[in-house]
Amino acid sequence: MRFNITSFEFSPTQLIGGHIDMAFGNVAETSGHVKAKRARVLANMGENRLPYYKDIPTLKEQGISASFTQYRGFIGGPNFPAEAVKFWDDAFAKLMKTKEYIEYMGKADYIPAYKSSAETKTFVQTYNAELQKDAKFMDENK
Repeated sequence: MRFNITSFEFSPTQLIGGHIDMAFGNVAETSGHVKAKRARVLANMGENRLPYYKDIPTLKEQGISASFTQYRGFIGGPNFPAEAVKFWDDAFAKLMKTKEYIEYMGKADYIPAYKSSAETKTFVQTYNAELQKDAKFMDENK
């Protein structure tokens, strides 16, 4: 199977307009279209099923050995002061527990996954190494 890969600023709009047959999008961008039955979810690209799409299997469950999870974070430059790192570590740890943040995450269909700055640094290094392996594999198997 070959794909004609295109790029749009907001691909679900192109999907519901009939300009493309399939799109990759995050839940926040696509859930309104799914709820209105203008689009349907074919697979979850993450490692695990999502609580709000619990009946949608992952790619791996469908026999495709691939996964992708979109992460968001707060990033400081290489000379970001240690006291600022501590301030933001503490602030975000507290934020994750507030009623307002929990409500926002639920409305946006996000799954909270807080990591401290040290945990994030380790995670990003490991994640980047995995992405480099994936990119090399795809380049070798064009």
